[in-house]
Amino acid sequence: MVSDMEGLAASIVRAAIVALAVVGTANGQVPQEDARQRAPRRQAQPVEEPGDRPPGIGRRITDGLAEIFTGGRLRAQVNGAYQHSPRRSEVQDTFPAYGEQARLLTSREFRGGGHVDVGGTLRVWRRLALGASYTQVAGSGSAVVTGTVPHPLDTGRDRTAGEQALSLAQRQRATHVHLAWGLPLRDALDVELSAGPTYFNLRQGVVVNLTPIEVGGPPFSEVGLRVDAGEHTRNGIGYHAGVDVSFMLTPATRFPQVGIGWFARVAAGHVSVPIDAETSRRVSVGGFQTGVGLRLRF
Repeated sequence: MVSDMEGLAASIVRAAIVALAVVGTANGQVPQEDARQRAPRRQAQPVEEPGDRPPGIGRRITDGLAEIFTGGRLRAQVNGAYQHSPRRSEVQDTFPAYGEQARLLTSREFRGGGHVDVGGTLRVWRRLALGASYTQVAGSGSAVVTGTVPHPLDTGRDRTAGEQALSLAQRQRATHVHLAWGLPLRDALDVELSAGPTYFNLRQGVVVNLTPIEVGGPPFSEVGLRVDAGEHTRNGIGYHAGVDVSFMLTPATRFPQVGIGWFARVAAGHVSVPIDAETSRRVSVGGFQTGVGLRLRF
């Protein structure tokens, strides 16, 4: 009787366990072990460090400028210089007077002058560099006018006019664009050869309003001249070639590196300057330039 009761109790317990399992499954509850098997496994994502991100456009521009302005690729220079460019010219003019032709000869002479030369170069490939510099030369000159004027009463009788002199101003602005090739001699000493086109702007003093003036009355044996100074501004193009020697005083680790230098340059070109309303004359510009000054390397 006791054994039958124990067997009946064991059967009831097993039936209760099965019933609980069935009810739990029906309600959406999955045993813990099955839930772990069915749940997708998440893989660990790598943590992205700030240094692993690609640089933005701002950082790229900054790095590019730093590459240009470091390593000695960029050079600047300021020089005190002198341009030697003496020029002499003669122009003969004719104009009607008393039914004949008066002839006047104008002799002009211009000299060079001191100026400041400012420029720089950027090394673009190996020892090849692209550069530019600017100069402005203010000079002075003079003009002497002589000639003959017909007699107002006697045909074929020319009178010599008195000599007239006046001062003429001149200013040359020049922009030199060039390619340069560097030749390092020592750690602190190097030579740079350059050549390229030059763009000139010339402000030139000229003689205008040539007018004969009778001195006294009959027999009109003496005659004078009236001359005025005018000015023309014109542009032209030419070329130049030069050499620059630099000696750096501070080490390359210093920013910027400071040094001194000497340069020599030959610039030449022509500018067309009007003489009157119908004619013009080609005027030579440029000259031999040399000077010393400050050198900076970045």
